[in-house]
Amino acid sequence: MEKQNNQKNYEGTDMFALAEIQNEQAIRSVEVLYTSLSIGILNLEGSFDPDKILIGGGISKRPDLISELQKQFKALGVAKHTEGLDTRIMLCKYLAESNMIGIVYHFELEK
Repeated sequence: MEKQNNQKNYEGTDMFALAEIQNEQAIRSVEVLYTSLSIGILNLEGSFDPDKILIGGGISKRPDLISELQKQFKALGVAKHTEGLDTRIMLCKYLAESNMIGIVYHFELEK
């Protein structure tokens, strides 16, 4: 990534590490991440009514990911009066490698 205005670029893991040591800006960034993911999950739920939503990629390595997403999703459901939705939020079997497996599968289909 290109740096602009002498600002440091952070990776996702940096933001979580900073939030764990009580950096206020990082805490807000992590909260925005969970809220944004929860809004996306709520939109998927309302549009497609899936039995479950699977989360993969690097973020899936976080041990608290699912519990935090479920907490945010329930709070959002109460706020939006959709608390009856029961989609399960789960980790992909292959966690961070799920993305690559999907890419390879797609590539093989295109041959």
